[in-house]
Amino acid sequence: MYSNPQFGKIGNEQLISMLASLEQGSSSVLKSVKVQQQYHHVMALPMRDKNEHLTAIILMEINLQGLLENLATIRNANKELTLYIVKNGWIEHSEVNSKSTHLADLNIISPEINKAFSFDKSSGETHFGILTDLNFSGSDGWQLLVEKPASIMLQSAANFKQLAVWANGLALLVVLLLSWWFGRRLSRPLITLAKAAEEVTLGTRNDIPTLNDSSELHRLSLDLGNLVAVKTQQQNHLTSQSEALKHALKELAEQKSALDEHSIVAITDIKGTITFVNSKFCEISGYTEQELVGNNHRLLNSGMHPKSFFKDMYKTLKAGNVWNAQICNKAKNGAFYWVDTTVAPFLDEQGRPQSYIAIRTDITTLKRQELELAHHKTQLQLVLDSTAVGVWDWYVDTQKVHFNNRWAEIIGYTLEELEPTDLNTWLDNAHPDDLAESTRLLNKHFALKYPQN
Repeated sequence: MYSNPQFGKIGNEQLISMLASLEQGSSSVLKSVKVQQQYHHVMALPMRDKNEHLTAIILMEINLQGLLENLATIRNANKELTLYIVKNGWIEHSEVNSKSTHLADLNIISPEINKAFSFDKSSGETHFGILTDLNFSGSDGWQLLVEKPASIMLQSAANFKQLAVWANGLALLVVLLLSWWFGRRLSRPLITLAKAAEEVTLGTRNDIPTLNDSSELHRLSLDLGNLVAVKTQQQNHLTSQSEALKHALKELAEQKSALDEHSIVAITDIKGTITFVNSKFCEISGYTEQELVGNNHRLLNSGMHPKSFFKDMYKTLKAGNVWNAQICNKAKNGAFYWVDTTVAPFLDEQGRPQSYIAIRTDITTLKRQELELAHHKTQLQLVLDSTAVGVWDWYVDTQKVHFNNRWAEIIGYTLEELEPTDLNTWLDNAHPDDLAESTRLLNKHFALKYPQN
């Protein structure tokens, strides 16, 4: 029985399809049927007996007006949006236009579901849109199309961009303030440690102050202090050995056997040919006595010293004087070792050299410690650079002024562009307020250090 005259025009194929779906257990079926060049949307509901057997079908035509009214309410809240109901690519209804139109008429070609896309309308204006599936009782082909002018959306993006710029600026300001605060907190102990390391390198002091500002700085200052203590001990020991060797040279003939047990000893003729080596010489070089005697010291040349180094040595010895220096030699196995070397000539009755004796002390360990100290000094400089603190040192006694890379970056230069640096580099580039404050502090320092009588 048909209660709607339009239902009587529904074809048997559509009815059979809906009936088959209901018999398979569907709770409802929605079909769109074309009647007299116009689509009608019909929902079929089953009527079943107590045994769940299908006894009848209720057909209802779905009126989309309620949905359109809801869409109209949404649009009233957001005037920039336009909403369409789409069936199989045809825009069948909207809250502003009830005329059926295909998506291609709006220049929308093969849009992806649930993904934003852009298209140009006939007016030339660009719009953004998104197509979303609608579920009407399992019926396929229904979508909701939402569009918005690109100019409106880009305006929102511009506002967001401006907000992002302000946020980034604020974040940068916070970072700079934190960097300044940490720099003020760390600069004094770091400068103290750097200056102490420089003075140790120059030999004007032999200890490193212990820093307690942080665990890292405390550990670093202790390590540097230990290295300096070892270096001082080794240097004192080396000095003591050198003095003993210089005294022993005066009685070389009588004390040759004692020196042979104490140091690395070699004797050469005036041409440099080795005529004698002791056991310690063989031990440190790795060569046997047979391999060394009759050979030249060039066998041990490490290549680390220029030719002028040895020319100066021979010039000193030919003049009848004692020569002393630290030499890096190369052992038979290719390893390098350092020796503190004193070479003295044996003079004939006319005061001319007739042979040379070379007495050496192994200082390889000391040299390694010096390299480690230099490495720690480099690490300290890296710590200074990584704190983003601009640092300058003025050595009043020599009038030398040193700046780190960060100080140059702060004023917009590289350190190479500022070199050679002196006190005028600071005076020409510092802020007037900083100049006034630094002058006040320096005057106060010198007044305390050199009080007027």
